[in-house]
Parts: sequence; C-alpha cells; structure tokens
Amino acid sequence: MTTQEQYIERLKEMVAAKFGQPITDVEGCRALMEAINEAVERPKISAAALELLYLPRLGKDAPRPTTLSALAKYVGYGSWSDFCTADDITPADDSDIIARPRRWGVIILTCIAAITTRRRRAQYSPPSRR
Repeated sequence: MTTQEQYIERLKEMVAAKFGQPITDVEGCRALMEAINEAVERPKISAAALELLYLPRLGKDAPRPTTLSALAKYVGYGSWSDFCTADDITPADDSDIIARPRRWGVIILTCIAAITTRRRRAQYSPPSRR
C-alpha cells in the first residue's frame, strides 16, 4: 500500500469515527454527504463522490483532491495537504511497491527495451522524398 493510499485509509477512519458509524452503503454515503455539507462551507461534496471512495467498485479510480479536502476539513484539518503534512499522520515506507530484487530486474529490462528500440529506429531509414 502506498503512502497516498495509507493517508486515504487513515482519513476514511477518522471520518467514520467523527460520523459515528461505518459507511457501507449508498444511504450511508448520502447521510455522510449531508453531515459534511452542513459542517464544511466549501468545497461541497456529492454522494456519488463518497460512493466512489467508500463503496468497492471494479475500476478503482483515485478520489478527486476536492473530495479529499472536504473530508479533511470535516475532521478538522484545513485541506488535504494540511492533513498529509500534519505531525500526527505518519507516511508509509513506499519500498514495498516493488521488492528490491524485482526492482533491478525491471530497471534492466527497461534499459534493454530502450536500447533495442533505438537500434531498430537507427536501422530503419525512411524513403527519401524527391
């Protein structure tokens, strides 16, 4: 899990704690939307944005920054950036995304592909235009 994903999960936990109940369905998202829009002047948030964040879907899109800022304001931070830079929130070590031995393999294969592509392009000469 990346640092960004961990921040989002931590924010979701804090929102659920303040809201007082877990958000597991469309009705919960609508109730949370009303609570957030009453507590936070701007940005306003939609139930659809909360559904994308809280309800699992096949395509996992990253939440919009305005959605994250509204949630951060709801739990007492100035914005999403303030939430991420707060002293009480610690980022994760992103090194587990690709293990170190695999990382070198990916780097080497990328270099080989780049060199091979360059050589092929150099061998191909487009017909001259006259």
